[in-house]
Amino acid sequence: MRKLLLSLALAFAATFRVAALEPFIDVTAEVGLEIKNTEPVAAWADYDRDGWVDLYACGNLWRNVEGRHFEKAKGGARGPSVLWGDFDNDGYPDALNYRRFILLRN
Repeated sequence: MRKLLLSLALAFAATFRVAALEPFIDVTAEVGLEIKNTEPVAAWADYDRDGWVDLYACGNLWRNVEGRHFEKAKGGARGPSVLWGDFDNDGYPDALNYRRFILLRN
């Protein structure tokens, strides 16, 4: 019994150590994100208010499909650099392209 408990404790400690060293797993391709590192800018917002946070990255808006994968949104906030905020207080996040100085109402 003592050997079993010791073995379990060592296995747990080893697993914990590995998990602590590598807490994140790269799932970029698995969730459908085709991001080319042309502009290292990213911002998160739930632009469609479906309860799933969406991603603006490298000039493209990616819609989060129920936490399973992302799909490229049609239209939307295009351009290299975007900040999100609800400037008109309607509950929908608006986008400011701060490189082109364009405010996009959602």
